Amino acid sequence: MASFIAKNVSDADAEASFIAMMNGTSTEMVQANNGAATWLIEGYVPNKAAYNVAAKEKGFL
Repeated sequence: MASFIAKNVSDADAEASFIAMMNGTSTEMVQANNGAATWLIEGYVPNKAAYNVAAKEKGFL
């Protein structure tokens, strides 16, 4: 899974953001929000708009 944190935040804010992302990302969360974004974790079912992103991640493109 790719996650990005801005460079211009404090170390404490970056650490808190990372912890929140890791704790908030799960298969259940993806299934509940499948259409909200292109997820690159287990449980995601790509929709038509996200097909190329998922195919690239899986090595098909």
